[in-house]
Amino acid sequence: MLDIRFDNARLFTGDAPDDASGKVPVAAQGETRTVGVRDGRIVLNDTLCSDTPPDARRVIDANGAALCPGFIDIHAHSDYAALYAPTALSKVLAGYTTELNGNCGMGAFPLQGPMLDYRQAEYAPYGLTIDWHTVDEYFDRCAARPMALNQGLLLGQGTLRGSICGFDNRPATAEEKRAMRDHVVHAMERGCYGMSTGLVYAPGSFASRGEILLLAEIVAHYGGLYASHLRSESDTLSEALDEFLSVCEHTLCRAQYSHIKAAGPRNWHKVKEVRQRMDAARARGVELYGDRYPYNASCTDLATILLPNDALSGGPAAIVERLRDRDTRAELKRRIIEREQIDVDGPGWYDRVMISAVHDPALRPAEGRTLAKWAAQSNHEGDPLDAAFDLVITDGALTYAIHFSMSDENLREILSWSDVMIGSDACIRDKVGDACDDHPHPRAFGTPARVLGQFARDAGLIDLVTAIHKQTGMPADVMRLKNRGRIRNGYAADLVVFDPDTIADRATYESPAQTPAGIKWVIINGTVVAEPNGDNTASPTGKTPGQLLKFRG
Repeated sequence: MLDIRFDNARLFTGDAPDDASGKVPVAAQGETRTVGVRDGRIVLNDTLCSDTPPDARRVIDANGAALCPGFIDIHAHSDYAALYAPTALSKVLAGYTTELNGNCGMGAFPLQGPMLDYRQAEYAPYGLTIDWHTVDEYFDRCAARPMALNQGLLLGQGTLRGSICGFDNRPATAEEKRAMRDHVVHAMERGCYGMSTGLVYAPGSFASRGEILLLAEIVAHYGGLYASHLRSESDTLSEALDEFLSVCEHTLCRAQYSHIKAAGPRNWHKVKEVRQRMDAARARGVELYGDRYPYNASCTDLATILLPNDALSGGPAAIVERLRDRDTRAELKRRIIEREQIDVDGPGWYDRVMISAVHDPALRPAEGRTLAKWAAQSNHEGDPLDAAFDLVITDGALTYAIHFSMSDENLREILSWSDVMIGSDACIRDKVGDACDDHPHPRAFGTPARVLGQFARDAGLIDLVTAIHKQTGMPADVMRLKNRGRIRNGYAADLVVFDPDTIADRATYESPAQTPAGIKWVIINGTVVAEPNGDNTASPTGKTPGQLLKFRG
């Protein structure tokens, strides 16, 4: 007997349109089939195609809706949130079943010294006590806690460097390099999928190319993935791409270019160069992929958006002290105005930065306000930089902001590239709607639906099979998951049922914590975690069947 049987489902296997491998040929994409689940595994064989399919404890009539593998978020940041938001409502209700966390160099281990203090301060408001230091202790922590989603992990180079070298802008010593190497070796042997860098973020940004090479060579030795948020995505994008591709070619590691973009109108033309150089690297034998979220605004800490890299040295306390010093503050204002060409663009730049999340609850009125609006509201005599600096000071350099800096044309082009997957670049939330505690980027709630609805169905940018593949089979291949990401007999039953005609992203920058329309059922490891609630959205069941996944080469 089956545990679950889906009848009248339009089956999409997670394969690429031109991939005829597997037991369900591509010719069957979109055909009506019956799909079973037993003991957490997919049952897909001849008995389910007969007129009398086997009995099941629960029979679900999909009524012509699409059934595909659960979505895999190839670029996620839920390392910490997985421990305090186990129901993962924001992503479960979007159809996600698996995340790859630890991106942008921001992993959850190792943690010691100033890096531990920084992360503890950041996550204390969520009730999280960081009682682990090593990868082993973090894995044990995850194993002891329920989680809705499956989670794979990257080692974050920024966290690693901060724990070994602190927040100082200096070269690592020989002893510190050996310590970092040892951590990478142990992390890979313990089951990490690879290593990430976020070379725009301190303290990871203080590492040289040689230091990155040293660590990436170990990742390559184990067959792992090197995922990199480049050192620049704007004026020095070309130089940052040089560094990334040279690391890839030197180490021959599998590589992922994180959230491909060109930030700022004067840099938008560089996307064509990015495409050409990625093609050239692949022609030289580099196994290279990319990811992108389907929105034109980024989201990160406000200090990183505002300040030049050298002003981030020393960590949050040092940043606050710099901004309190009158002369240093004046010099930083001058540099920001020159860098962003605010004297040319006028106040428009301040309208393109929106405050997203604050650490201090007393500052909540700032959330959802642009720097221009916050300056007016907070009585800063119309000076948005002064208002932003004071916000960073008061909030201990823990404020997050959304930055509108990308072009619609580039977004459409990048999403259409065959080697680009979809990643949300967001962490999970366990509250939705008005109950959500902050003002997140809408990508935290709407990423898969936006791709399937706005870009595939409505704009016709990519076909439905491709849109599904970019969020299922392709990231599974990049992670080298051996039994997930496709509809195959015996594969883990991570499944989502959605209506292709009505699926839609309902999250907006003004009201971001809105679950998508058109998601019906979500199954993780054979357990129903979301089901229809009658208004074309899904409701959670509260189940937490997720697993900590480990890389085995």
